[in-house]
Amino acid sequence: MEGNILVLLCKLEQIFMPTFFDLMEHLPIHLVYGARVGGLVQYRWMYPFERYKTSNHLYTITLYMLTNVKNKARVEASICEAYLVEETSTFASFYYPNKIETRRTRIPHNVDSGEGSSSIPPISIFVESYLHIYTEFLRELNPTASDAEIDSDISSTFPTWFKQYVLNSENNIQDSLLVNLAWGPKRKVESWPMYIINGYKFHTIV
Repeated sequence: MEGNILVLLCKLEQIFMPTFFDLMEHLPIHLVYGARVGGLVQYRWMYPFERYKTSNHLYTITLYMLTNVKNKARVEASICEAYLVEETSTFASFYYPNKIETRRTRIPHNVDSGEGSSSIPPISIFVESYLHIYTEFLRELNPTASDAEIDSDISSTFPTWFKQYVLNSENNIQDSLLVNLAWGPKRKVESWPMYIINGYKFHTIV
């Protein structure tokens, strides 16, 4: 049988076009040898098949293997090498730091950078020093004020004082982030035809 398969494929190559011969036509060459060496045990290594199992898992496995074939003259070598490289790289990726991007840690296409990856510190870091200045200013105006009264004044009047303090040219504040923060929110509304939140893409009507 092993010899007849080779002769049969040679005869088929004289009849059909080269595009007819893919992995499925090449696979019978190794079936007899695999059964003779490994014994009559079906699917001796089940994990590759279980991983890509779907409703039509045979087609999925075949398509996956065909995508790994780079050298048509050595079909089986291309498949084995590609599969071992993928298994080895996936196993090794579990020991990489999180900052190294791999297939396992790659951010999906529709996921934005998020707050954790931003290089800009929180706004509270910038405002904290000015909040301390304003607190001392309130205590100088009213030394007998309690902490609750100071907190109430900060909640109601700090934004106005902060704007006047930052925009005052005598204080020489050049930080653009603080200047924009002092101006407060814009009165104009900007709109976009599309936005992405938590990996979901939304299209708006403008």
